[in-house]
Amino acid sequence: MLGLDVDGVIGWLHHHKFFHRTGIPTENLHFVRDRADKAPVCARLRITHFVDDRLDILR
Repeated sequence: MLGLDVDGVIGWLHHHKFFHRTGIPTENLHFVRDRADKAPVCARLRITHFVDDRLDILR
């Protein structure tokens, strides 16, 4: 991943009990290389809701 430490992010989420607190299964967490890759992944998985750390992705 460009500029992203995936293992670090997953470790941080576990450390803060994100998966336990939210009930979101770890296998429902997906990382993509580029913003343009998000739409195809969402379409393939039939995603209806998602969390993103960038506000501009919602515009």
